[in-house]
Amino acid sequence: MSNMELVKKLAGAWKELPASQKQPYLQLAEDDKVRYENEIKSWEAKMAELGREDLIRSTKQRPKKNPAETQAAKASSRESKAKSKLKKSEE
Repeated sequence: MSNMELVKKLAGAWKELPASQKQPYLQLAEDDKVRYENEIKSWEAKMAELGREDLIRSTKQRPKKNPAETQAAKASSRESKAKSKLKKSEE
């Protein structure tokens, strides 16, 4: 079984799980996310104290992409992949 097949199988199994069975895992993920954010804040404060602001992540947020541009790029990518597959099958 390839990795992709395994991922698809596992994703399907996850989607079929009832919310009550997903909840413990979702709660663990949320708890871990909060822990991570707290640890990052603590680490960044320590780096600031040590004068290593260069190690602190930027607070600027990346500009959001225009959804129309994103969709156009995805469509273009799909077309390129389809053409590539067609060329390979012709060889």
